[in-house]
Amino acid sequence: MYSVQELQDVAQVAIEHDLLVVCDETYEYFMYGEQRHVTLATFPGMWERTLTSYTFTKAYAMSGWRLGCIVGPKQLLEPLWKVHEHTASFVSPFVQAAGIAALDGPQNHIESWRLSCETLRSVVAARLNSVPGLDCAVPQGATFVFPRYSANYTSAELGTKAPALDDNQESPALICSA
Repeated sequence: MYSVQELQDVAQVAIEHDLLVVCDETYEYFMYGEQRHVTLATFPGMWERTLTSYTFTKAYAMSGWRLGCIVGPKQLLEPLWKVHEHTASFVSPFVQAAGIAALDGPQNHIESWRLSCETLRSVVAARLNSVPGLDCAVPQGATFVFPRYSANYTSAELGTKAPALDDNQESPALICSA
């Protein structure tokens, strides 16, 4: 996740060097804490040089359905469409109908799902950080963590290092259920 300043820096470089930028907005709804989502295409001078991709995978729990879209100026989309129509298979009608229903339906589930994932992120990062030899930064967004492993344990030894959940703790696997 990039800060507004980092995005401004990307925009400045793209404009100075006349670059095309492709943004993947898969995790647009999954920002945690004070972090807020900002789309690069909204910066001055960036709309005409930015293609932004969106997916239904995370916000609408449609993993594997291969449904999404690309947004951008017509002059960038037209050549992309020419390639797409000859290289990609169609999206089945029931998936298209599900996408329409997802967009037209209530959106309050997204915030509930985001909060569940934020809780899960915090639990997982804390549990990983409690293991000697593991160091896990707490992510500002998305649905995954990347711990750094500096110890020299075998996998069997590593499995004994994490403290057990006591009877009063929720299993992290159950926190983020849909």
